[in-house]
Amino acid sequence: MRVAFNALSVTNLSGRHVLVGHIRQVLKSPALSDRHILLYHAGNRDLALTFRGELDLVECPALTAGWHGRWWWETVKMPALLRRQSVQTLFSPAGVTADRVELPQLVLAQNPWCLVREAQKGSSDHFKAALQRAAYRKAQRNAAVMFFNSNYMRRIYADNAGIEPRDWRLLPQGLDDETFVAGCDAKTFDERRAEILVVSVMARHKAVEDVISALALLRRNGIEASLILVGPWADEGYARFIRARIDALELGKQVFVVGKVSRADLHAHYARARVFCLLSRCESFGIPAVEAQAFYTPCVVSDCGAPPEIAGPGGVVVPAGDVVAAANALGTLLQDRAAWEERARAARVNAERFRWARCSRPLVNWIQQAAR
Repeated sequence: MRVAFNALSVTNLSGRHVLVGHIRQVLKSPALSDRHILLYHAGNRDLALTFRGELDLVECPALTAGWHGRWWWETVKMPALLRRQSVQTLFSPAGVTADRVELPQLVLAQNPWCLVREAQKGSSDHFKAALQRAAYRKAQRNAAVMFFNSNYMRRIYADNAGIEPRDWRLLPQGLDDETFVAGCDAKTFDERRAEILVVSVMARHKAVEDVISALALLRRNGIEASLILVGPWADEGYARFIRARIDALELGKQVFVVGKVSRADLHAHYARARVFCLLSRCESFGIPAVEAQAFYTPCVVSDCGAPPEIAGPGGVVVPAGDVVAAANALGTLLQDRAAWEERARAARVNAERFRWARCSRPLVNWIQQAAR
């Protein structure tokens, strides 16, 4: 069973993490000895370097880096390429099927943006979102199997299409073994700082301003906490807004904007913070929350999207936009040792659910069965 992994839509860190993790598990399966192929473009050539010698690598035109050009090329050019390459199955992490491809298509749904109306700003966003919703409906009808990274994504795809897919499986993203092992020797409550940690690509839908407001409320109530923001900023305008918010609340000495860090430094942040916080308004999974939990760091998450099901008993769920509820939950975990220790143990157990070998098993099993 020769599978083509279509990486043309993969342009960000989380997308790379997901695709590389699942491909690694397919390659590890001794029952899958066929040589698979990877479709990529110049913008994500690092993926090809990752799998050099393990996959057949096909670099596609530069126009496939954008969604207009990608749609045209996948519709007009890709079917013939797949035939020439003797591909038997196409896997796409973009949540959509490709037109005119007669092979079985395996589709991973993991981007809720177009299905969350509040996340779209302006006429251009609304137009693009309408096209994506139509493509999602088509995938729900036509895919051989729909893989969803969370039950949340399964529900909103079904709501959008008005039907269930012919076949579906859950395919969550996994936690790197390196991260899980690094979290084994976790610091105790007393060894940790009274820090709130946010790790993300900082975008408007992450609602970082709500975490900052919660911190301000905590400090007004006499809780001497600090906030660490780790990760790149996708929108400079949003970065300016957050800096202005920090200044307005006079939190310049309590909020630390760290930016992108190395893997080793990220692990140090997870191990040092007393609580992780994710108050996103649009989230299909939330892998940093699971990474934090691998270090026995409990989470406070909003009730928007998948984080409540992902965080499990190692997390506390608060209503999106409710800064008072967020501050109360954070305050408990920052101050109450017994409550923290209970959540910390549950967090580590919950993180075990997301080891890559377990997460990728539904995909590996489907390919194995189809190859028989």
